[in-house]
Amino acid sequence: MRKTKDLFKRFLCIVLSLLMLNLGIPQYTVLAAEEYSLTTVAGTGALGNAGDGGKAVSATFYNPYGIAADNAGNLYIADTYNNRVRKVTADGSIITVAGTGNGNYSGDGGSAINAELAQPTGVAVDSNGNLYIADSGNNRIRKVTTAGIISTIAGTGVAGYSGDGGNAIDAQLDGPFGVALDSQGALYISDRINNRVRKVTADGIISTVAGTGVDGYSGDGGSAVLAQLGRPNGITLDSQDNLYIADYDNERVRMVSKGGIISTVAGNGNNAYTGDDGPAVSAGLRGPAGVAVDDSGSLYIIELLNQVVRKVAVDGTISTVAGNFAPLYADFYYPFGIAIDKNGNLFVADSYHNQIKKIAAVTYSAALSQSGEHTFTELPEGYTSGDIESKTVRVTKTGTGNLTNLKVVLSGSGAGSFELGTLTAAALNNITQTADFTVKAKEGLVPGTYTATVTVSADKMQDISFTVKQVITEAANAEVPLIISQPEDIIVQVGAVAVLEVDAAEAAKGTLSYQWYRNTVDSNTVGTLIDGANLPVYTTPTEQEGITWYYCIVTNTDSTVTGNKTASVTSRAAKAEVNALTNADAPRIIKQPQDITVRKGEEAVLETAAAVSGGSITYQWYRNTANGTDGGTSIDGAVQASYTAQTDTEGKVWYYCKITNTDPGVSGNKTVTVTTRVAAVTVRAEQEPAAYTLTVINGSGSGAYTENTNVSITANQAPAGKVFLGWTATGNVHFQNAASASTVFSMPAENVTVTAVYQNITTGTGTPAPSTGDKDKTEEKTIEVVEAPEGIPNKSLITVEELGNAFDKSVEVRLKVDSIAKQEVRNALETDTIGLNTETIRIFPLDISLYIKGTNTKVQPAQGTSVRITCPVPTELLSEKEKLLVVTVVDGKLKILPAELTTKDGVDCIQFNAVHFSPYAFVVDSDGKLAEGAHTVTDITVTEGTLTDIRPENLPAEAEVKYHISTPTHISIDSEGKLFAKKAGSAVYMTAVTYGGKTKVYAVKVKVKKAQGGTKAGFIRYYGDIFAYKEVNYRITAKASGTGTGEAAVANNQINAKLPGKVVIPETIVWKGKKYKVTSIDESAFYNQKTITSVTIPANIKVISPTAFTSCSLLKEFKVDRANRQYSAKGGMLLNKQGTALLAYPSASGTVVIDRKITEIGSYAFSVCKQLKAVVIPDTVRSIGGCAFAHSNTLEKVVFQSSQVPEMIFYSVFEKVKNTCIFQVPASSKELYVQAMQDAWLPKGIVMKGK
Repeated sequence: MRKTKDLFKRFLCIVLSLLMLNLGIPQYTVLAAEEYSLTTVAGTGALGNAGDGGKAVSATFYNPYGIAADNAGNLYIADTYNNRVRKVTADGSIITVAGTGNGNYSGDGGSAINAELAQPTGVAVDSNGNLYIADSGNNRIRKVTTAGIISTIAGTGVAGYSGDGGNAIDAQLDGPFGVALDSQGALYISDRINNRVRKVTADGIISTVAGTGVDGYSGDGGSAVLAQLGRPNGITLDSQDNLYIADYDNERVRMVSKGGIISTVAGNGNNAYTGDDGPAVSAGLRGPAGVAVDDSGSLYIIELLNQVVRKVAVDGTISTVAGNFAPLYADFYYPFGIAIDKNGNLFVADSYHNQIKKIAAVTYSAALSQSGEHTFTELPEGYTSGDIESKTVRVTKTGTGNLTNLKVVLSGSGAGSFELGTLTAAALNNITQTADFTVKAKEGLVPGTYTATVTVSADKMQDISFTVKQVITEAANAEVPLIISQPEDIIVQVGAVAVLEVDAAEAAKGTLSYQWYRNTVDSNTVGTLIDGANLPVYTTPTEQEGITWYYCIVTNTDSTVTGNKTASVTSRAAKAEVNALTNADAPRIIKQPQDITVRKGEEAVLETAAAVSGGSITYQWYRNTANGTDGGTSIDGAVQASYTAQTDTEGKVWYYCKITNTDPGVSGNKTVTVTTRVAAVTVRAEQEPAAYTLTVINGSGSGAYTENTNVSITANQAPAGKVFLGWTATGNVHFQNAASASTVFSMPAENVTVTAVYQNITTGTGTPAPSTGDKDKTEEKTIEVVEAPEGIPNKSLITVEELGNAFDKSVEVRLKVDSIAKQEVRNALETDTIGLNTETIRIFPLDISLYIKGTNTKVQPAQGTSVRITCPVPTELLSEKEKLLVVTVVDGKLKILPAELTTKDGVDCIQFNAVHFSPYAFVVDSDGKLAEGAHTVTDITVTEGTLTDIRPENLPAEAEVKYHISTPTHISIDSEGKLFAKKAGSAVYMTAVTYGGKTKVYAVKVKVKKAQGGTKAGFIRYYGDIFAYKEVNYRITAKASGTGTGEAAVANNQINAKLPGKVVIPETIVWKGKKYKVTSIDESAFYNQKTITSVTIPANIKVISPTAFTSCSLLKEFKVDRANRQYSAKGGMLLNKQGTALLAYPSASGTVVIDRKITEIGSYAFSVCKQLKAVVIPDTVRSIGGCAFAHSNTLEKVVFQSSQVPEMIFYSVFEKVKNTCIFQVPASSKELYVQAMQDAWLPKGIVMKGK
């Protein structure tokens, strides 16, 4: 064995020496005369021993030498320096079938994969599937049965030459290199170091069939056993059992006929690369290492040192099939073995590339979806374009070569009677495998039969064709209707009935229909169609005077005919003249009733008069309790020009008269009514009531007033240092509001004096000083706790302090345990938290009420009450005092108040400010979730190039989580909710958690640390290499395995200056021979592109980054394939599939009124819109994503139509919007919007208007 291994080392040294000697040889680039394709079927190119069980293209090898193919499409590879034989199945998977990897000899009689081999160099497979291995380092030939059992069938293991005529297992071999089988099952061995080729018959007897054992070149034309060989390498046999030998040292390929005669079939002995297109025996070869013969008898030669595959045709001409000789060894790098499969494909063991390459002939062919003759549906004479049948034909590429200059033409006698639609592709390749075109008859053909030939051609392809046939039949048309009575002219007055009629005879076949038209001139053409006027009779409108002409088109419809199915006739134009009516003359009022004031019982007579030019006048008087005619009541019997009003009751009543003229002699309105002015009749008491004097001190309103008169008074402005306190009065005065500076009271039946009282302004507790101008009087003000609940120890320690000057009177504080307050707090907890079990939270509820001392009058919050309360901790909560919170409920929302634990006289107390009264509660926040907000995502630190799962902990699986990045420079979030750290820096993202019908938003700060050694590896792992396909950049997101399809994303195109105006993203792309579905669009994919005007999104797209189309200044519309399940488009805008979320607005569009179907505006939806002027947000929008309008600096007005602020307004919504932009919101909600917009980054000085 040692000798064999040494010989291998010598062989490799010789190869390397030859390479060094030939460094001065010119560099060749070789092209095959025929077209072939070269692909890799196994091996990544890396040196190694990995990949078993997976795809062969992902496996690694260590200088594979030999290769064989069986009839099932499997390949067997001698993985020489891995000491294994490996098998690539027809589906592209790889396994080891022999060898453990240890370079030794063992395992006969057992499983081949547990046996040891030593540098196997050649393999062969018989028709039964048995495998034969040239175990070169062991100087043996091994056999692996189909059951996987290994045995030695030739060679003792001792390097030497012996044994001919005996059993092969007793014979000596020296460095056996190649093996091959003939049609009888005999095995041939290239005994390389012995310079011989040996044969083992089916019964195991060995003999020499070529070579004397002396290294040299001789013997052509004689017996092969008398000829000299020089280190024979690969061997093969053709279908006639002729043996071919790669005579390596002699730079030749020799053939031994079935009769045993040897000859040279390729190579002149010169170490060179010459002779293509000439006789093979005159060509220069360099290192022929492998040979193979196809079914046609063509010979293929591996030239190790020229790095090429050459072909010797049946006529003896040599050519290069594949490969080159260049410093980078682009195609092959010291190829050794070659094999041919049943389909004629070549497979090369590309040893130093550690790969298996496939060489396949390129074919050019296509098929049509239509063959023979296509006969179109017959057409009647006079057919229209809509009647013509159009035939769509598909051209499908069936060969391996790309078809270029694809054309379709018409020929034949009827070629001019047909027309072709444009081919959908000018070439067919691995991306565009099909093209469609249409063929149809032209318009206007006369009756007859038309035929033509349709031919499809392409470069290098044989023409394919079919015929078309169209028959045009003579047409029968619908019968033209006959009008037997025309419409007549009519003259009528306004409002009269005017009827026009047309009478047509029924057609023999078909159905009559009618349509009336009006015209402004005497013509029965170009009139205006009258909707609904489709009967033989038409009643014309007569509301207005004037002249109009009318005509009717009568149509016969006969669906049974083959020609024109309708025929029409038009009636004459009939004149309809409408004259004006004469109406009754309107009464002209010549005397109006006047206002009258009388005392009770005195006479009050109202009078009116009117005149007319014809007809007779009647009168009707009305009374009313208000000044006007609305609601007036007619007075029975008051039908004369004058009326005496009733005066027996004091007060004021209004009267008016309706005057009607009736003229039966007119043709129009026979009655006309007019109304007089409204006159007031005031009835006073028999004597005037007494007046009393009011004197107002420090205010206005002094004067004389009768009893029960409502008197308004107003206090003067308070003097410096004082404030208005209230009113005092003498007499029986009852103020509507004695504490208001402007108030009203009813004047009593006495003279009274009222005084405005002021007090000094104070800044703390103490005694305010009331003032009545120059006179002051004082009153001590106190705050006293008069009631406290059970459960609070040391109630005497409860104190309430006035904050500022909260009260103007002494007050009493009453604290009670309130079950209603407890339920309000629990309801607010349910509303404001996500996932908390509020039933387990301990709550001590309080009703805190303040009363004016000595009364049951509550102090109202509107009076500016504000106190600081110190209260002992309830006994039941003392054990958890450190976790105690003070909460209140404002507008149904939970609010946690600032509070602190303190001690008073040794008792634990809690202190807080009360700015609003009832309900309050002490709450135990045992796990801290209430104070933090349930499931808060804490601030995190990550490293560049890493992916992190950021879903909130302990969150129920059914909870929905949405993310938004306000600073996307440093981080991004993928569709699975994972955070990718792009580069070092700080960032913020928002997470909105929806669960149980509630949504809560959290802000999370992210710090990205710089990775040691850079981030390239992590970046590429996540993003993939970026490459261009048809003017758009992409990256691979899921690899394509075997013949499967991978996935790709539209990548960043900021460096891409070649984008077209209309970008159409394809369903699939091809890269490096693999097909990929386009399923996503990366963030900033088309950022700041200046050429794009429209974008079409295919059905496969599942994820579009919010920033994908930001700042595209000419972008006007999005289009989305209707089959897309995630997205849709409407009005040029990008929406979700349901049409409820507006995700992206075209940057080049202006003012927009958002549809009321929209409930969500996505992140960056309007960001950097260059021409956006105004936007109207309807009341249906409940969520506005981060940066939704950021940097839209042309925005002039934003209108919110809802009085309810959207539930979610994320960070930076209006960042960098100009401060001249006007925000218009409902007036009642202005303060709510101001508060809600605090995190939206409104520019300083922004105007928010309430309307």
